[in-house]
Amino acid sequence: MNRLVVFDLDDTLYLERDYVLSGFRAVDNFVRRELGVRGFLKDVWSRFDAGQRELIFDRALEARGLAPRLVRKLLAVYRSHAPHIRLCPDARRFLGRPPEGVAIGIITDGRLPAQRAKIRALGIGRLVGDIVITGRWGARYAKPHPRAFLWMERRFGVSGSACAYVGDNPSKDFEAPRALGWSVFRLRRPGGLYAGAASRGVPEIRSCDELRERLSLKTRRSATTSRPSSPHEELSLPEGAGGGGGASKGRAARTASTHS
Repeated sequence: MNRLVVFDLDDTLYLERDYVLSGFRAVDNFVRRELGVRGFLKDVWSRFDAGQRELIFDRALEARGLAPRLVRKLLAVYRSHAPHIRLCPDARRFLGRPPEGVAIGIITDGRLPAQRAKIRALGIGRLVGDIVITGRWGARYAKPHPRAFLWMERRFGVSGSACAYVGDNPSKDFEAPRALGWSVFRLRRPGGLYAGAASRGVPEIRSCDELRERLSLKTRRSATTSRPSSPHEELSLPEGAGGGGGASKGRAARTASTHS
């Protein structure tokens, strides 16, 4: 292993809207069984599909004249359900057969129980070298905090331009790895929650198949530039062959990671 590729989870390896729909179905089953309420799924999904991201359960309960105190129970059902989700086909291909010499990791934010349930449902624990859920350390260590990225460097024994991060959310995914000199790629999936956000100068890819092509191209360029030059040759680094950034790295001891 001489390179490391680390992925975000939600909307990078699978579509988060599939998790949301799965959770809404679990809540719909609960309210139908316990409260005799029907049509709850249609209500909450239409709100989500229209762009609402906060207080969805509150508004749906209010529309039916149901007690606001039920929100806590509905959230508990949503967050603890066993999700029906699956990897995007291109992600499954990449994780199932990564490029030669490439180790794979995952860094994901979120609550531990929910993220672990997603990892189990997707079956990715056996496909990657390590998974870090930043929620284990507390909300302050969520991306863009560099702690998880520094942990991955120590875990795999590589750093800087030997590492790449693939994510979907320009507002938090790329700041830390760029500062550490990693290559970064924004995977813009149709249907992703942040698909409409501007990439802010981060190179875009449309699939993990395209990522494989980019990594292969970089390997070929690196091999070309590493050949000894003749007395009459100049050796130059092709544009874009290296990682970006270069801020000094801090040091943070690892306190937790998770495998499934």
